[in-house]
Amino acid sequence: MADFHLKASRIHAYNRQRGRCCYCGNPMWEAAIEPLDEAKKRFAEPRLEKWFKTPDALLESFRCTAEHCIARSDGGTDAPDNIVAACMLCNSTRMSMDVGAFRKKVRSTFFHMEAGHDRSVVDGQWRDNVAYDFRWHVTLFIEERDFWVEIFCQQDLPYVKFTKNHWHIKRNDSLVYPRFDGSLQKADLQQFYVDCEVIEGTRIMLENTSHETVLRKHFADKIYV
Repeated sequence: MADFHLKASRIHAYNRQRGRCCYCGNPMWEAAIEPLDEAKKRFAEPRLEKWFKTPDALLESFRCTAEHCIARSDGGTDAPDNIVAACMLCNSTRMSMDVGAFRKKVRSTFFHMEAGHDRSVVDGQWRDNVAYDFRWHVTLFIEERDFWVEIFCQQDLPYVKFTKNHWHIKRNDSLVYPRFDGSLQKADLQQFYVDCEVIEGTRIMLENTSHETVLRKHFADKIYV
């Protein structure tokens, strides 16, 4: 049996998944390559699923970890095709739950209440400083610049009378390391970071579940999972 290095297989999985967790879809921190100081800047925004008391704890929740598709106890190996990449938060909470069931559970934690004042549609017209109190029902990650996603939403998301139609957009980029060739030498890892590529992305939260179909049809393969 070939001798595979788990760290290398993890990084390969990270790249295959465009730098995003296979469960929640959030960008991840590949600590073997991305410097700590840079990662702290990139992951300064709180997570939707859970609140962390310190920036260090928040960052650790985004750390990239290796998940075995077939467990070692069942004969699985560290080969790249048996490894997927998951953030630390998801990996530490999945336990033995089925992959599909766990992904559904993780996505359900995005559903939360929010209240405040914002620009919104009232009687078919955009109005400023409108009070709201509602629940987000759908969260999507789209590999597209947030500007273009917002333009599409403003022009093409249907306004459904008697249904709440709020949506919220946040820039959500990920990093990949296209030059990674399996080498784990320190100098090479540093160069992989220098040569990294940013994949522009957007996180959008929807109140109206029917809007998901419209977005998936338009952005198609740009939507992660």
